[in-house]
Amino acid sequence: MLTGNYRGPLHGDGALEWVRDGDRYRVELSGAALVSFAYTSTGRIDHNWLAPDRYVERVFTRRKEVDFNRDQGTLSFSAISTVMPLPAHLQDSASIFMQLAHLLSTQPTHFSAGQTLAFQVARPSGTTIWDFTITGQETVKTGIGALSCWHLDHASRDGELGAEVWLAPALQNLPVQIRLQQDAETFLLFTLSQARQ
Repeated sequence: MLTGNYRGPLHGDGALEWVRDGDRYRVELSGAALVSFAYTSTGRIDHNWLAPDRYVERVFTRRKEVDFNRDQGTLSFSAISTVMPLPAHLQDSASIFMQLAHLLSTQPTHFSAGQTLAFQVARPSGTTIWDFTITGQETVKTGIGALSCWHLDHASRDGELGAEVWLAPALQNLPVQIRLQQDAETFLLFTLSQARQ
């Protein structure tokens, strides 16, 4: 289920798709309300880290991409001409949510209220640091019932995208709610309505 606000209330359909095949993965966060969009990350799983190969943002038919060239150790962007060295453990704005879930599964001692987890994140316009504060455990009402979740918050600041995620230990630590915050009045909220294996 997708709700939010953009010059008024939004209601639509949204989905988080997570596919794992051996050490390869694909994650896509998509939705349709006033516009249709999809944020897609593909790559491999390297021990405790997701290692993206490509990230694509699509809004309507417009595409923007980030290429993680691991053979050459470089990072390139469709929105800017910069080519930069590829940082270790770099995430994108789709893989980051599954990276948090993977971290909770593999290193649960990293999770305690008040702790901060920082990640370098790539988007088509460049890289930035997303620091998530673990606010604690909360109950989230979903389409499959109330679930106890870890709530992590990356606050929006300086015009950058903010993000919150709620991870449910009862569902293999997967995200059951994600909030993307552009500014004080503009946000998208994805809430689990059904879970498919």
